[in-house]
Amino acid sequence: KGDVPIYEMSDLKSPLAVLFQFKDGKVLIKERGVKKPEITNTFVAYSKENGLALLSVEIDDDDWFYICYDQKRKLFGWVKKNENIDFMYWEDFLNLYGRKRGVYIFNNTPDIYKRLYSQEKEESTMVDSFNFPKHIALWLIKGNWMLVKITTYDGLTKTGWMRWRTENGAVMVFPDFRN
Repeated sequence: KGDVPIYEMSDLKSPLAVLFQFKDGKVLIKERGVKKPEITNTFVAYSKENGLALLSVEIDDDDWFYICYDQKRKLFGWVKKNENIDFMYWEDFLNLYGRKRGVYIFNNTPDIYKRLYSQEKEESTMVDSFNFPKHIALWLIKGNWMLVKITTYDGLTKTGWMRWRTENGAVMVFPDFRN
């Protein structure tokens, strides 16, 4: 809630790159030099019901977060830590919200990541695969793997370990706030 200023450098005297304002369940974006910034380029997610605006943090140092404020254009900036702004690691975020609501897999996820394994490593036995699951229940996260129970649209369930993040850090799942 409130304003989230994003600076070009980790210095309060640095020029503002972007200002996010959260008012009455809406998000307003003011970006220097851009007349109509697009929110679809910016947020990983925004849930007004939960009061959450989620951005991708690249660096977390003592006083500042270095974040990606526009994923499409690959633009980054600095957010000063304060009592209204908090960030958490992907594992913690998925454990908190994904275990409660389930997760969904992004549409552009390659088929190689739509496989279930007997253990949390690709050298283990592949037990099944999936395409468009109706629901994915998260049970446990271990590194880049999560133990899940997948429910298909015809009511079948499949259980196993799936990759939720690639070796280079690309995330392929997100908590299902649509439920």
